Amino acid sequence: MLRRLLTLGLTTQAFYDNKRADFQKLYAQLDERKEASEGGPKYHYVVLSQLGRTFTQLVFQGYHDRYFTLRDVAGLLNMKVTTVQVMEKAAFGLAG
Repeated sequence: MLRRLLTLGLTTQAFYDNKRADFQKLYAQLDERKEASEGGPKYHYVVLSQLGRTFTQLVFQGYHDRYFTLRDVAGLLNMKVTTVQVMEKAAFGLAG
């Protein structure tokens, strides 16, 4: 937007150059923070928020009542079989 103001003659070259340098410093700081971040929520929390806690708990109840196999549960939750146990703990609020 600032570049457009300069093109239209509504600001000076000096003001533009000064603000551009400020923006570049700000963007560099944001990039540093982004690289230092841990990368967002854990996968099982993303799946839990998409499918809903009630649906997920019903799937696990069906597993414990022997209506579903472990492979069925993994398929319904779109997860690997090895991560189902972590998802079950998250669904019932037992661990993070």
